[in-house]
Amino acid sequence: MHVQTIVSESVKAPDRPRRTPDEIDAEIIAAIGKRPGVNQKEPVERLVMGADVVGYHLRKLVREDKIVRERKGRTRVYHPVKK
Repeated sequence: MHVQTIVSESVKAPDRPRRTPDEIDAEIIAAIGKRPGVNQKEPVERLVMGADVVGYHLRKLVREDKIVRERKGRTRVYHPVKK
């Protein structure tokens, strides 16, 4: 009986350029500017990032007064700052 050994090759995730925190902030602000009143889920889907990453940046942008958070029922929605 002959036993064949299968050697697994390491599988590497496709290379994606890493975004800086400032680039992520700019992308989130642009996404909210295009569709004011979005909840956290929409930027997560649009920017292909984890909910925890987007949530962190949303909270940071609210603290820095770059976007506004508003409650609508149980949901938080985000708007650009009125100038």
